[in-house]
Amino acid sequence: MPLNPDPDAELLARLRAGDEQAFVTLVQRYRASMLQLAAGYVPSQAVAEEVVQDTWVGVLRGLSGFEERASVRTWLFRILVNRARTAGARERRTVAIGAFEPAVDQARFDAGGQWADPPERWLEQVDDRLVFRSSLSRYWAAPSMCERQCFSAPPASPASTRLMSFA
Repeated sequence: MPLNPDPDAELLARLRAGDEQAFVTLVQRYRASMLQLAAGYVPSQAVAEEVVQDTWVGVLRGLSGFEERASVRTWLFRILVNRARTAGARERRTVAIGAFEPAVDQARFDAGGQWADPPERWLEQVDDRLVFRSSLSRYWAAPSMCERQCFSAPPASPASTRLMSFA
């Protein structure tokens, strides 16, 4: 017999047997402390609640693999910390909508929310024909070996010219 028997061993056995009340008891016993611990790893209470819920799903999925080398509490909180660290890192990489200043100065809108000073159309600022000509001149400035051979070759027969024009 172990020196410090796991107080949740009986609940674990019932949970493995499919007893839903055992699960409810574990949730009631550890939910508050799990939320408190998760909140230390993630930026908001809502994310902490998601982490706790995700932890319980992980417990149910990993129930058959739990070897009881640690207490149920230790196993449960190790799952929680791993998931909280992952969620915390993920949340730090995301930016909430509205976290920054507006993209457009609010002074550009009238009282009704309509444009007081509408933005200029991009197409009016850039002449696509100039961009196209510039790209085309760079393309022809350094023709490939195939292009040099095709365009410097002697005229071909009418049949081969028709084939080349469809390529």
